[in-house]
Amino acid sequence: MDTVCLTEESIIQIQITQSFMKKLLFTTMLVALALPIFSSCSKDDSTPAAANVSIVGQWQMTKMVEQYYVNGQLRGEETIYADSQNGILLEFRDDYTFVMIRTDNGEADTPTTGTYVKTAEMVVLTYSYGYTETLKIESMTAKEAVVVYEYTSTSGTETSKELRRIYLTKVG
Repeated sequence: MDTVCLTEESIIQIQITQSFMKKLLFTTMLVALALPIFSSCSKDDSTPAAANVSIVGQWQMTKMVEQYYVNGQLRGEETIYADSQNGILLEFRDDYTFVMIRTDNGEADTPTTGTYVKTAEMVVLTYSYGYTETLKIESMTAKEAVVVYEYTSTSGTETSKELRRIYLTKVG
């Protein structure tokens, strides 16, 4: 067995190193415990979650932004503003049915009806003729909503995607 001879200077150096390591450990633990307190998300009560917002009532489209993609590349974008002559009015009822009225150049189309299901993330519309459309809720308050409809198709090696971002205002 080898004998280790420590000098007074070596002992002081070891004590300084141990003291530094204890302080470093304490500081690291303190930061680790405090970090969640300072980085936690704040709750904004002025914008309730979409799950808590009632969709029942009449919603008027104010604008729609259509984007067209081919193989992931944006190929076109068009913004359509609604007015009294052109637009969409959606009425969601308590019994989970809806009525949609499209107006084009002041002429109202025959109302489209169906049923709906709303979750925190989406509204699923099932039209009376059997077609189902899913609208992703991007944002929703008691008075305004932004929903997104996405349609993707593939033909050969080309994948096309159409995104419609629809801005709605509650009118009744």
